[in-house]
Amino acid sequence: MANICSRRSLGLLSGFVALTAAAAPYLAAPNAAATTVPTYGTTWVVDHGNDSITKYAATANGNSAPIARIAGSSTGLANPQSAVTDAVGDLFVTNLGGNSITEYAPTANGNVAPMATISGTATGLNAPYGLSLDRAGDLWVTNSNANTIEEFGAGQSGNITPYASIYGAKTGLDTPVGISARGRQLW
Repeated sequence: MANICSRRSLGLLSGFVALTAAAAPYLAAPNAAATTVPTYGTTWVVDHGNDSITKYAATANGNSAPIARIAGSSTGLANPQSAVTDAVGDLFVTNLGGNSITEYAPTANGNVAPMATISGTATGLNAPYGLSLDRAGDLWVTNSNANTIEEFGAGQSGNITPYASIYGAKTGLDTPVGISARGRQLW
């Protein structure tokens, strides 16, 4: 039984949302969670088993129904792994199966197309997994198959070259799956 626990309000100790896969029948294989800014007060849960992203209210607990769910053939979701929200509530998702990053509006629900997608050979995406935003709004993504970290600028989309790439033997990267960007520091 998988437990999903995530801090609300951008990591502040204002409370926790706790959901279990057994108590939330909408989740098949929950993998990660993204909390939105305090204005929205919601939690998005990545469910790679259903190729979906499920949104829960800030007050969700126990057997709570979601308030939104992004799923379907138009979404571009393909084995989603990680999610993060920006300051206005836009949702960014890494898609391991599609070698892409998709972006959705805060109000997205149903079988909706992403507002933007980063994908293609120029991106260097190869099994993107972990995802984080820095203060400038740049996306940092780990590539688990390529043993790299890529940086994409705020507002970029399409088949674009990353702003920066971290790669090579000196990095010590071996199947990186998680990342946290704080300012210009990566963890």
